[in-house]
Amino acid sequence: MTRKFVLQVDTAGGLVVKLNNNDDDNDWNVINIYEIEFLSPARIKKNRLGYKEVKLTDCIRFRQVGIYMDHEFNEEFAADAAKHIVFTVFRNGQGTWQGGIDNTRVMIEMNFNGQNWVKKFMKHDLFYPQLIIKTKHSQNAVKKQYGFKIVTGERGKGYWCESGARMIERRQIIVYQDSKLPQMSTVQQLGAFGKNSRGKYCGEAMHDDIAVTVVLISIIMEQEEFQLWIEDWFRMLLEYDIVSWEYKRHLNIVAKLLEQYVEQTFDEEYSDQDIKNLYGNAASGFGRLSQNNNSGLPIYAQPVQNNNTFGGGYQPGQYGGSQYGSGIGSYSRGSRYQ
Repeated sequence: MTRKFVLQVDTAGGLVVKLNNNDDDNDWNVINIYEIEFLSPARIKKNRLGYKEVKLTDCIRFRQVGIYMDHEFNEEFAADAAKHIVFTVFRNGQGTWQGGIDNTRVMIEMNFNGQNWVKKFMKHDLFYPQLIIKTKHSQNAVKKQYGFKIVTGERGKGYWCESGARMIERRQIIVYQDSKLPQMSTVQQLGAFGKNSRGKYCGEAMHDDIAVTVVLISIIMEQEEFQLWIEDWFRMLLEYDIVSWEYKRHLNIVAKLLEQYVEQTFDEEYSDQDIKNLYGNAASGFGRLSQNNNSGLPIYAQPVQNNNTFGGGYQPGQYGGSQYGSGIGSYSRGSRYQ
């Protein structure tokens, strides 16, 4: 109950991309796995620059702790993998304290394959509707449905990609996974992801299956049910003695900052240079979110190179790695889990 996770899912759509070496690469089913953590007080204060208000979701980050990929052209395999992660490894739905373990939320794009994925994922004894985040699937929709759809207009793909870029700049998304095969690397896909000559966000000479499961995390941040889930978790961590003294102290500082920023008026004047220093050129495409002009690595990405052909995974010794590494990694069904 003290830890929370988000699975961001992208199902294969059958698109074939020509790689730099002229090989064809088919779409991948991808499940990117993030642990939600609270930002440091210093980072919260820095990120506050330019905000009209500060919400609890402005005080969290998504740290990549695992990734699942398969080339099976069958989204049901990916749904089985997700069930293993959510219900077996993370033990979601088990236990009795506070109504049982409720530590995971799932976001998935609802294309045709996404709909089939959801139907398969729902077929588990421990499934309950709140697990999959619901959104409005069109601008004029009244009712929310499972997953999300990219719509046209002001809040189209470009809006969410640029929001995701700003989250990377603000250290609200931290990715680690790298691979010797660029098409299987979070770090390298992000480096090749940006706006093309037609103004469309996509990968250059490679798929963007992994990249979109990073930047489209921005969608979940604006969903009320996710915000309420985080608020309930925050209150529980403050109320019960279930975390270390140091962690509780950190949370109390976050709570005081939120109270301070809500109560005071935001009348500071920020220059254009202040805003540029904070956000950089995030809206101009991800090719500029790099440590230098040649690396192609996104800022704050911390690549982990594995000698395995399907290398990657999360950084050895990182918080959460030892507990969940063996459990998730044991799942195999013709798939690649890193």
